[in-house]
Amino acid sequence: MSVITVSEKKNIVEVELIKDNIIISGETTLDEQINAIKKETPSNLIDIILLKIPKKNALAKKDIIQKISEQSKYGVRELQARYKELQEIKYSKIIEIDLTKESVLLYAEDDKFDIGEIKEIIKFNYGYILDTTKGIFQYDKLGKFHEILLKPIDIIFKTKDVNLGNIDCFTFYFGESRFRNLTLRQSLKALESKTLKISELGRDILKKYFDHQSSKEFFVTRKAKYILGWDNGWDLPITEDYKNITLITHTSIQELIYQNAKNIIKKYNEPEKKDIKRKLKKFIELTQTDPLKHAIIIGWSIASPFKLYFINKFQLFVLDYLCGLRETGKTHLALFYVVYFYNVHKNYFSESILNNKSHLEDYMASSTFPIFFSEFTKVYSHIIDVIKESCTGVSNMSKKLPDQLLKVNKPKTAAIMLDSNKPIVGIDNAMNTKMNFQNFDIEDKIDYDPNWVDLFNELKGESLYSFIYDFTKDWRDKDIDIFIDGIMEEYKEEYLQAQKEDSRLAKTFISIMFGIKLFEDVFDIVLEKKEIIDLLIIGRTYISNELLDSFQNYCMECIHYADDKRDYEYDLETALTADKPYSVANPLMNYPSYLKYGLTLNSKGKYIFTTTHLNGFNRSHRNYDYKLKEIYNLLKDSIEDKGLLQYNDKSKYSIDIKGVGKAIEIEESFIKIEIKNKLG
Repeated sequence: MSVITVSEKKNIVEVELIKDNIIISGETTLDEQINAIKKETPSNLIDIILLKIPKKNALAKKDIIQKISEQSKYGVRELQARYKELQEIKYSKIIEIDLTKESVLLYAEDDKFDIGEIKEIIKFNYGYILDTTKGIFQYDKLGKFHEILLKPIDIIFKTKDVNLGNIDCFTFYFGESRFRNLTLRQSLKALESKTLKISELGRDILKKYFDHQSSKEFFVTRKAKYILGWDNGWDLPITEDYKNITLITHTSIQELIYQNAKNIIKKYNEPEKKDIKRKLKKFIELTQTDPLKHAIIIGWSIASPFKLYFINKFQLFVLDYLCGLRETGKTHLALFYVVYFYNVHKNYFSESILNNKSHLEDYMASSTFPIFFSEFTKVYSHIIDVIKESCTGVSNMSKKLPDQLLKVNKPKTAAIMLDSNKPIVGIDNAMNTKMNFQNFDIEDKIDYDPNWVDLFNELKGESLYSFIYDFTKDWRDKDIDIFIDGIMEEYKEEYLQAQKEDSRLAKTFISIMFGIKLFEDVFDIVLEKKEIIDLLIIGRTYISNELLDSFQNYCMECIHYADDKRDYEYDLETALTADKPYSVANPLMNYPSYLKYGLTLNSKGKYIFTTTHLNGFNRSHRNYDYKLKEIYNLLKDSIEDKGLLQYNDKSKYSIDIKGVGKAIEIEESFIKIEIKNKLG
């Protein structure tokens, strides 16, 4: 690059030719200088000449422009226009920067123009990119400075996101703000949100800057991890640096959970640990809930972050479902052990989130820490399918992001706890085997205890998960294997008892006992464990038994309705044909509005339950929309003698009522059977 200064003496030029780090100064004629520059870079002649002609020396200006025009492809008018642009710049400060291969003199427009300390200068098509302590600037070929970013940017590391087609993602600071694992497109968008709108040229400059920095030989590259929580060891924000990993998030929900997880670990000294353990022990002693139910809630909650381990080992980790009356303490215990214990999710989630498949899957893919849904009245069948699927395997949340061409896939790893006042309708037998159900009835009602409330509020502000993390921070899946081997040896009899009932029940027992034993070892607290297997067995059949009970009661109502209708029609006919007609009270007016059809025995001694009866049952049973075949399968799963019920579709003619279509044949003895495994 050459800087030409025209002196008052016509045609004599003072030259500083900066090349290969050597500054050559001297005087030469304008013709010689132009020819020298022209030979070096003829195509860019107009871009590399900076003229400083005294304003009063019009003759010198005209002569110089004419000379340049004669020896180049540029016209006089074009050169005059360029000269006018150059004269608008006030060169009052010169910054000299030594590069590896050349030196560059940068002329600042103003003495007060502060770009800070230059950390690096990067060659660019339109001049130079200056990476400084004040931000990112462009120095163009006309010698003008342009502000691109007015805060410094520091790219910490990059990683390749396999879920986005192996694309580079950057983690960087912009001023005090930290941005994590953003693609280049996302990075530019994030920077625009923190500064003025970036021009197209500015975007090109930043693209060049990111590419330049990340292509350096010793630039840090981290391994991408997609599961926050337990995945054969703890992957948490606190473990990223020493593991040289980065936890990838794809949505705002996942990033929120990541940010929450940054603060779930706290260092306690020994006196503080003892005090917290003492308070927790007292809290458990004061809890009025059945100690067995309390222990199961604890066991499930402590085991839940290890869900991936149990899915890999047992192909099962159950949904935990607390159901029953208000004022039984079930919601507070769920809040304490699922929400406040981990502090990853700040509260329970409502029915609107539970029944929004997209949001539900997003939260399930955010971590392996449990999620608590409370106060819902209905769960849609497609949501039950999502939950059911997650209990026996790991499927992906698949979502198309607004600013990406590809769909992202992220495993749904969080376990779910639900609570409600009434049982979920629509639970089939397959779902029954994938959940642990605990019923809270009138006997579980609790009284207000201010001491318990005080301990609840004190402990929910502590980082109780820190105790679990400290105990297991060096564990891997093989360490859980050893821990569970000890449990299976100690509780071999109970395990075999559960195995006789159902293999999934046995697996549920082991996973809950894992949580209980880990809690006991970590906090030095002994929980009630006797007869836990019996409570799990009762919970397994509660939903189906509750449906069976409701169906039997409805059938009895239909039978009584049919009897009363027959008697009423007989009495009415008798009254109307009497010598002196009289009025007859209509007993059917006393039946609920949903009951319009009776049940009577046919010639084969069976009741025929049709879709007309089903409509009334659905209205009586929390307005759920059961299908005839669906309720038949649920009822059949609930009884030992499968021959008591028979399903008939349109292709079968065992039903002797013409035109009845689909129906369930019910043996008379079905109405009177006792529910197996009746709850105490």
